[in-house]
Amino acid sequence: MMFLSILVILSSAILLPLYLKGALLLSAALAGLMLLPGNAVNVILSPIVGTLFDKWGARYFVIVGSIFVLLGNIMFISVISSTTPVWQIIVSFMILFVGLTLVTMPSQTNAMNQLPRNLYADGSAAMNTLNQVAGAAGTAIAITIFTMGENNHIANYPKATEPEVLAAGVKYGFYFITGIAVIAFISSFFTKNSTSSHAKSSSEKIARNDTKVG
Repeated sequence: MMFLSILVILSSAILLPLYLKGALLLSAALAGLMLLPGNAVNVILSPIVGTLFDKWGARYFVIVGSIFVLLGNIMFISVISSTTPVWQIIVSFMILFVGLTLVTMPSQTNAMNQLPRNLYADGSAAMNTLNQVAGAAGTAIAITIFTMGENNHIANYPKATEPEVLAAGVKYGFYFITGIAVIAFISSFFTKNSTSSHAKSSSEKIARNDTKVG
């Protein structure tokens, strides 16, 4: 789930600025401001999710979050064009990041909880490696599909303007991201709340020792 969420995050992070600047003709500063509300959602929700994680576990958050991620991507596909109102992009991005916030932290914590304390460093290293691979693969595939979308649009509409061509390429890129979101949604139903088995074993061992002492 971490791998898939990083794919979505970095793929959308490379496509949306291109779209805002190249298709909607916003300045770089204004394009950055348009993405600020989505990141603000992450900042606000993260501590709330962290507080509720111990009570509800990861499964609930991951499933609900995957639904929001899928919904956000479907909204992007349905609204992206060279004339899309900026507010629709902002709302879609906020919904996407609601889902990503609900998926990323709980799935990472849930995975780490499976490990004994002496393997935390190894687990963290493995997760960081997966994130790096996801980032590299996600951006490369997204840009490749984006370019294919542009070329396909030019072939079908030779007189299309540059913003229209770029918007078509970004929409193609979001088809890829939506496919990843579908895989994440299906995978979320296989998420199980971690039951710190190592902590349980230690507790049972302590209980047996106490019984012997008694």
